[in-house]
Amino acid sequence: PLNDTTRYELGGRIDYPFDFGWTVGGEYRYTDQDEDISPYTRNSFDIYTQSARYWNTTVRLGLHRETVDNEKSPEDVDLFRYRVDITSLLPGGLVLAYNADFGEDDGGTLPRKERRHSLRLDWSYRQVRFQLRASKADISQGDNDRDDKRVTAEIRRVF
Repeated sequence: PLNDTTRYELGGRIDYPFDFGWTVGGEYRYTDQDEDISPYTRNSFDIYTQSARYWNTTVRLGLHRETVDNEKSPEDVDLFRYRVDITSLLPGGLVLAYNADFGEDDGGTLPRKERRHSLRLDWSYRQVRFQLRASKADISQGDNDRDDKRVTAEIRRVF
């Protein structure tokens, strides 16, 4: 074999509902990949809380923590990220969704920061689907910065 690989993965997830429709949950995942070229060990943990639907709107707040030890490389991962998701059902069958994602990774030789925002509008009428998406991402790693802005529209007919 070119790259003999053995992977062990273990994980668990829990969701706990509270009063008034709120939910708190979390997930843990451990991965140990033993291979010839790039062996690594990963630990990742997510925790979140989500509101019930008030005025046809839900809010989800989350934290993500991930560490990856790449055994044959100094470029590891030590990532901390937090996220906000807001989804609202509007009159006329419209769905409006906003997402903000902020993360920092200082596990490698150059620290990396990401700031992402996205807005999506969905609408359906019978077999026709319309989606409008706008996103903005600001990413910096070391002395390099990248800005990405996109707006896309899609009309789809389902047969």
